[in-house]
This record gives sequence, structure tokens and C-alpha cells, in this order.
Amino acid sequence: MDIKENFIETARHKSFYLSSGPEEGELVIMTHGWPELSLSWRHQLKFLGELGSHAVAPDMRGYGRSSIYKNSAAYSQREI
Repeated sequence: MDIKENFIETARHKSFYLSSGPEEGELVIMTHGWPELSLSWRHQLKFLGELGSHAVAPDMRGYGRSSIYKNSAAYSQREI
């Protein structure tokens, strides 16, 4: 099962995420903590995709290829 690289962008933010499995499969979202990235979930993404789930692992706000902000208010729970 392949792992795809994806971006979703709005006027306020750009998020990078990895995904695997059929888009119509049950959605599983895996989030990382510091200092990890979406790539940390590569083995689980492939495994869950092979089981038929649509597994997604984003680079959280401020990490990897997602938008990075200088102002700490951009990382408030409201913004996340």
C-alpha cells in the first residue's frame, strides 16, 4: 500500500499530511507530538491502509511542511 503526500490550504493555513488506504474506508487520524512529524506514522499508515482504513497523519501546526508561525497566539487551541 502506497503512502500519498497531500496538502490542504485555506486562506489562513496550509497543512501537509500523509495518507494511505481507500478514501471511502474508515477514517483514522494519527497526530504526533514534539519533536515528531507525520512521517513517524509511516509504518502504521501502510498497515492501516492495507486493512482498508483511510489513515491520515498530518504535520501538526508549526511542524514539518505545515505552516509555521512566529506569533505564539497562532498555536492556541482555538486556532488548532
